[in-house]
Amino acid sequence: MLINIQFLRLVAAMLVVFYHTSSHLRSTGADQGIFFQINDAVGFAGVDIFFVISGFLIYGGLLRRPQPYLVFMLRRIRRLYPVFTVMLLMAGLTNICPMVMALRWMGFR
Repeated sequence: MLINIQFLRLVAAMLVVFYHTSSHLRSTGADQGIFFQINDAVGFAGVDIFFVISGFLIYGGLLRRPQPYLVFMLRRIRRLYPVFTVMLLMAGLTNICPMVMALRWMGFR
C-alpha cells in the first residue's frame, strides 16, 4: 500500500512540475505541446494532493512508532536541513552571480 501512496505523491509532484514548466513556456511564447497545456487548477491541486498525502504518511509513521514531539521534530530537522542548506546556497548563487556581473558591466569593481 505504501508504494501506491508514494506513486500518488509522485504524480502530484509531477503535476506541479508540469504546471511550472507550462507557465514558463507560456511566458516565453514557446510551443507548449500536449503535456504542458495545464491550467492553474491542476498545479494547485497537485500541491494540495502532495501535502495531504505527506501529512497522512507522517501521521501514520507517528502512529506506528510513537515518540515525543521534540524527538520527532529533531529527526525531521536533521533529515531536511542538508537539503535546505544546498537549496539556499544554490538560490543565493543564482541571485548573486547575475548581480555581480551587472555591477561589473556598469563599471563597479
